[in-house]
Amino acid sequence: ADRGDNWQPLSETDYTRFFFIEPYAPYRLIHGASEGVLVSASAGEAWEPLSADREIMTAGGMRAAPSAPGRLYASTRQALRSDDGGATWQAIGMANFSIFDIIVSPLDEDLLFIATENRLLRSQDGGRTWQELSTGLNGPPSLVASPFDRGTLYTSTWHGAGRMSTDAGISWRSLDVGSGIFVLHPTQAEKIYFIATTGRPNNLFISEDGGANWRVLEHGLAPTHSIDTLTIDPTDPAVWYASASVSYDQNSLFRSDDGGASWQPINNGISAHGVEYFAYSGDQARLYAATEFSLFWRNLADGTWTESALPASSGYNAKLDVDAADRQRVFLLTQGSLFRTDDSGESWNEIWPDAEAQPLVDFIALPTTPTTLIATLGAHNLWVSRDGGESWQQTLDQSGQGVTWPGCRPPVSLAHHPALPETVYFFTDGEVFRSQDGGASWRQTAIFP
Repeated sequence: ADRGDNWQPLSETDYTRFFFIEPYAPYRLIHGASEGVLVSASAGEAWEPLSADREIMTAGGMRAAPSAPGRLYASTRQALRSDDGGATWQAIGMANFSIFDIIVSPLDEDLLFIATENRLLRSQDGGRTWQELSTGLNGPPSLVASPFDRGTLYTSTWHGAGRMSTDAGISWRSLDVGSGIFVLHPTQAEKIYFIATTGRPNNLFISEDGGANWRVLEHGLAPTHSIDTLTIDPTDPAVWYASASVSYDQNSLFRSDDGGASWQPINNGISAHGVEYFAYSGDQARLYAATEFSLFWRNLADGTWTESALPASSGYNAKLDVDAADRQRVFLLTQGSLFRTDDSGESWNEIWPDAEAQPLVDFIALPTTPTTLIATLGAHNLWVSRDGGESWQQTLDQSGQGVTWPGCRPPVSLAHHPALPETVYFFTDGEVFRSQDGGASWRQTAIFP
């Protein structure tokens, strides 16, 4: 209610498939939730099922037509249309397709596009007939329709360059941008923003001539941030909202009141950094949660969370494990190194001796003897510690016989048998090794082509 300065829950659901505010009814919200598709006519004060149609309650996506109140389009196993705000629905073809997205022209409720995994289709009669379009893109396109001109579209994919059409998708021309997402200025047709999906800082671009020329827009965030999403307030285009990643702090939601020149965090009351790993203590009294760059533990008796200050050298969190016998002892694999805390994170010790020269990629702590750690550098290389990481000995070092997949780093994984804790499995380069003595000796058990 205060432009992001403070947040409160809108609905208590397990997950969200989609969410939007109907453009002609600002207090009417539609939420594709774990319980089905819900609607609120009171800005989230109360919710009820959108429809009695069982198929529509499982919809994976839904869009409103801005030019026609009551017109909705949805995707299930087929495309569906409603002309009464979602109470009743009719099929409009496109059955047996995996629909990635439905896009409705802001200026024409009958002009809509459907993106599948590798196709883009158009209907100009509200879904009665369809025409396949050729975009020259590889993969499901991210499509934006102009609110100023019925025929102008912008599209890109995760694997292709940006393109533009001025005849509603019949022909396309390349733009000097790569893979990413287009964001249109709400009041200036020639001003277009582009978020490159590189995951790198300075990934925001601007064109002030309708896409003919582009330049990097210094977005004013910290050098460690790259923008993921951008929304411009249509009533005040100087107000921007953004989410950002590659962040080394807890702030990843921001607002700018000066068109992106400066930003302020708006995370109060909302958690915007994803939890990567969970682990319970052996007595089930504590739950540990690792985000990208933080570690939290929750006292399950009173529900409170406490954040642990990780060492500055830790980097990106890669795996979490808890001593089965001591709830305060936690092992954390970060960017190539392994750390241990014996006091729930008050203090940390780095227990891998040379992470810079020999970075780790995975580890496990044996549940019955948690001071026994097994760690791998990748490939066919394993180390074991019997004293909680104080000292290490190599336990497997041999050339591989499996197939290394070209063009990608082969997966590496360690796991212990749930009923036989001394039995450990190691997967690398298409081969499986097994130890039945807590990592002391290994033998190959399988090779996968």
